[in-house]
Amino acid sequence: MHELSEIIPIKFVYVDVLASDGSRPYGPFYVNNLIHAVDIFYSLPHSHLCLTDAPDLSYECSTELVPGWYKGWWAKILLFRPRQFRLVFLDLDTLILDNINFLSTDFGDMVILQDFYYPTRWGSAIISLREGDFGHSVYDHFSPSIMQFFRGDQDWIFHTLSESLVGDIVLWQNCVPGKISSYKLGGGKKPSGAIVCFHGKPKIHDVLNIEWVRQAWQYPTLVAGA
Repeated sequence: MHELSEIIPIKFVYVDVLASDGSRPYGPFYVNNLIHAVDIFYSLPHSHLCLTDAPDLSYECSTELVPGWYKGWWAKILLFRPRQFRLVFLDLDTLILDNINFLSTDFGDMVILQDFYYPTRWGSAIISLREGDFGHSVYDHFSPSIMQFFRGDQDWIFHTLSESLVGDIVLWQNCVPGKISSYKLGGGKKPSGAIVCFHGKPKIHDVLNIEWVRQAWQYPTLVAGA
């Protein structure tokens, strides 16, 4: 693990594409809201990139066009192409409550979540990847036919990399205990950590009647100053 003082600027990456049913579950509002939260709660040098199938939409960051056959979560496979920058991916259904500078710490070649429900599996809601080509097999060996045999991107990532003898793969929960939590497992209560994952349903906009969710989503500057 490298100390914060040694960390190079990172690029926060987001994915906003059509789902397999043709709907767009999130859109620019989710992307831009998360960008604003990152800018407030992450005080170190960084930039933003959105991978999208509709770069003409009103994203407040650089965009990269995603080929049309990458639907929904499968577009995350593109994260594993060779990179010329340090990457931190955040799912769009991520709520930030406190300082996230810990995301800069270089814990390993790849940092990924332990699945909230199945501890022996991985969750792909937050991924850190070093500059270089670690994990390139996830991208290189992927084809549309893979989608017929795996439930989603994180199962394919786990299948491809979990038994890798090359590289250093670590879990966020082991690196930063208590910093990242699940909204579902927390029963809707405000956690003491910095990041809340809204995996599946409900989505953030479904529970804006809950005060702490609404404040963090609509007024992150106020939350940061609390």
